[in-house]
Amino acid sequence: MKHLITSTSTGAHALTQAEALLADGHWQAAAKLAFSVHTADGYNLAAKALVLGSTTPDADQTTLNLAEQAASAALKAAPNDPMSHFEMAQVMGRKVQAAGLFDKLALIQKIKGHLQTGLRLDPRHPQCHAALAVMHAEIISKGAVIALVLGANKDSALKHFEETVRADPLTVMYREEYGKALLDLGRRDAALRERGLHQLREALRLNARNVWERQSQDRVRGLLDRSAAA
Repeated sequence: MKHLITSTSTGAHALTQAEALLADGHWQAAAKLAFSVHTADGYNLAAKALVLGSTTPDADQTTLNLAEQAASAALKAAPNDPMSHFEMAQVMGRKVQAAGLFDKLALIQKIKGHLQTGLRLDPRHPQCHAALAVMHAEIISKGAVIALVLGANKDSALKHFEETVRADPLTVMYREEYGKALLDLGRRDAALRERGLHQLREALRLNARNVWERQSQDRVRGLLDRSAAA
């Protein structure tokens, strides 16, 4: 990974190859190739690959730092590209998990700012809607006081999830996250819980287009099995 930023390659063909590598789970090779294109699209794809890779056993402590470098380069190259703001939010979302309380609060506000900027640039951007939906849902799960402080609420979470699946009904992970959030929010609401189960079943009906979506469907099957046993 140490030679990631010094690798060289150019053009749309390289990005197509990088996307194919990432679809097959080869996130390190995908990031290296995408970064070498030296465009906003390349940097964004590199950041995406590194963020996905940071969840795998192959990741090391430099992975998210490299992802942040890629996202920063994308924002510098294309500050008005909603995807650049989304990818930076994704990097920060991974980093917030290991942050202390005060750093966590500051990062959450920055994440929210990038995602809202992304939606101002493209009001239908599914990735930004999905990330905001997940952010609201996760903050709500921490309790009413934290939700109030950070401005998270159920209506916003559901609104952003609906916008996500309206703009992109075919991405498995969006259905997974929507279903998980509805199950969590619906602990005392049978109707919300049933909506959550419906979204999870929809995730299994979709065609998994890459290794990451197949992994998502495996997680969904586990969620449905646990829900059925509860």
